[in-house]
Order: sequence, then C-alpha cells, then structure tokens
Amino acid sequence: MAQKEIKSRLEMQDLYFPEYSFKYNKKQGKMNLTTRFNVNYAEKTDDKNQVRIELNTLIADDENSFELKLTALAFFKLNPEGLTEKEAMEILKTNTVAIMFPFVRSQVSLLTTQPGMTPILLQPINVEALVENIFNEE
Repeated sequence: MAQKEIKSRLEMQDLYFPEYSFKYNKKQGKMNLTTRFNVNYAEKTDDKNQVRIELNTLIADDENSFELKLTALAFFKLNPEGLTEKEAMEILKTNTVAIMFPFVRSQVSLLTTQPGMTPILLQPINVEALVENIFNEE
C-alpha cells in the first residue's frame, strides 16, 4: 500500500536565538524563580501568510541573584488554501509559538547547565492561553 505524502500547511523557514543574557550570583538555598513570556508578531508587508515571531523569555528570582533573558526569532509561512482568514490568523499566532516553545525550553536548559547549578527545565505551558493573553493586552 503506497503512503500518501502529508505536508503541513505551516512551515518554519528559520529559527535562531539572536540575543540572550544570563546573570547568576550563586547563593545558598532554593531560588524563587518567576517566568514571563512576551510575543511580538509581524506579518510580511507584501504577504500576510508569512510572519516573523519573536518570543522573549525572562526568568528571574526575587532577590536579583538570577536573571535569564532569551530571545527566539522564527519565520513561518502558511499555505492558507481552504482556510478562513480567522483560521489562518489563529494558526499564525498560536501554532507558531507552540512550535517554537520546545526550542526555547531546550535552550534554557542548555544555558543553565553548569557546575553547581540545577538546570532549569521550563514546564509545558498552555500556549493558546499565553497567546490570547498577550494579544488581548494590545
């Protein structure tokens, strides 16, 4: 039985980490870390089905002894054939961030793996709720 090739409507064309900063002053005891995310979304001027997504992550503690800022930048292209404009927009705003998030989690773990420190593993998040909150604030 021949298998039919299934191609995704959404294609990640590029992803990289253009910027990060990391500050760690080793202290005794458990750090109380908080994590914040921000998403910047931009459509290509001549093609609204191509987008640039910037996912900014900030992890910091209350006592200012730990701070990690990480920027992930990705470019996506959507084949909108058969989709309504609302469906296409939802895919471009939500699915893109969901695709990027595992890469961000991995990068955070890599950056925080060092002697004397327990690596940080970001927990999975509800990307739909995150994106909804961010775009409702605009």
